[in-house]
Amino acid sequence: MIGQYGAMSTFSFYATKNITTGDGGMITTNDDYLAEQCRLWSYHGLPKDSWKRYSAENASPHVQSIVPGYKFNLTDIQAALGIAQLKRKDDLLSKRNFLVESYNGFFKNYDWIDTPVFQTEHGKWGNHVYVIKILDEDIDRDKLMQELRKMNIGTNLHFYPVHKNLYYEKKYPDVKLPASEWLMDKILTLPLCTKYSVSDLEYVRDSLDYIYENRLANKTVFI
Repeated sequence: MIGQYGAMSTFSFYATKNITTGDGGMITTNDDYLAEQCRLWSYHGLPKDSWKRYSAENASPHVQSIVPGYKFNLTDIQAALGIAQLKRKDDLLSKRNFLVESYNGFFKNYDWIDTPVFQTEHGKWGNHVYVIKILDEDIDRDKLMQELRKMNIGTNLHFYPVHKNLYYEKKYPDVKLPASEWLMDKILTLPLCTKYSVSDLEYVRDSLDYIYENRLANKTVFI
């Protein structure tokens, strides 16, 4: 599983993630030196955190930064929330898997939508987001998003190719990645949340059907 191999792994606990602390994240490693460096650089470069500085057995006012660190530590409240979420991880992932399989079942026979792979012989994904690919070249993906918004369905884009983000596009103007650039205009993230029911997903599907059948998101053709 992710986090059990390699020198280090990182996890995000943003509000929409499978397990959340509101924001923030976690680094895992089995290397004691790297772990200590993470603690050091994430807390002002101080070799002792607040508890170690102020608890009776460790009290010492003479603690100074030994590297130019940052303020990247997770708060105690966030950590407590994360521990509570961790106890629910299996149920939360099971619900996400169920919803993803439901979505895939709804769109199985759609020739204008390509659904994400749910699992392979190597295992499953965490199913943090549900990203479809629009195969119909006549559909304007952004117009589709606007029409869904009118129906109170929020969508998103995950993710832009790195080289098409403004900073990198200016820094590396000669980089061309045709497949990534084609996908950039075709992918669309549909709503996915453990609070949703199958009927919520059915509303998304029915809304997509309505928009597609009535050509509300088709590209404008000038003659």
